[in-house]
Amino acid sequence: MTQTIEAMSKERLDRYVVEAAKAAGCEQGFGVRGCDLNLKHWWAAYTRQSTREQAENDRLGEYLLSCAKLTRPNGAIIPREYVIYDAESSEDLNRPGITRLCKELIAGRRIAGVIIPYC
Repeated sequence: MTQTIEAMSKERLDRYVVEAAKAAGCEQGFGVRGCDLNLKHWWAAYTRQSTREQAENDRLGEYLLSCAKLTRPNGAIIPREYVIYDAESSEDLNRPGITRLCKELIAGRRIAGVIIPYC
């Protein structure tokens, strides 16, 4: 039986999100808990890095900080559930997080916008 090694634990990712929100001074705008996801005015944040990148140079904290800093000027509020992180390498966009973002959140008109860091 083989075990899949998790690229990033939920707890670690949650900690990164909280730290990014605090560092950007937007705890009320990034990674917010307790949002009514039936409302459709929320935004999403999408980040990715391969597990190889993670092992060599983990920049996820920097990517999340970039997203957090962009919430205020865009008037965005991003629920924690809509901070999406992909850790799979792929030469195309066939990744679980981007698929969820495109097929569920965007196509379903569940969000008002998306922040994707350019780092």
